[in-house]
Amino acid sequence: MMKYVLTVLVVGLLIGAENKKGDAKKDQEALQGTWQPVTSEQAGKDQSEDAKEYRLIFDKDTFTVKKGDEVVVKGTFKVDPTKKPRTIDMTVTEGRREEDKGKEMHGIYELTKDGLKWCTSGPGGTERPKEFATKEGTRDLFVTLKKEKK
Repeated sequence: MMKYVLTVLVVGLLIGAENKKGDAKKDQEALQGTWQPVTSEQAGKDQSEDAKEYRLIFDKDTFTVKKGDEVVVKGTFKVDPTKKPRTIDMTVTEGRREEDKGKEMHGIYELTKDGLKWCTSGPGGTERPKEFATKEGTRDLFVTLKKEKK
């Protein structure tokens, strides 16, 4: 009887782990494409007007932030939709600032019917935002985005 219970428990855990991977894959697929900022704030200050010149592009497991044709920052990302709020970790591989290369940005995200809410620490930040807002004195960035139509 004990072997049966352990077998059922192990199978249940494996199925649960596979479902979590499936959810991450679904979110990663939903993020694919080019996103245009609608609103933006950094360190508690509205940056919406300036943000409209930028694009956030997700392609497979990479992200790129561009201003026009210029690459501002590029790297890889991983999502975890099992956390509340959902988390996204981004590692910088290239960008304007040499000192940001190799650093992580810890963020949260929410896919909505109309777009994406994304809030992240600056490169090398140790604290993950807990809400979709920023505070003065931080490098945190909060952006609402809409997906560009192909």
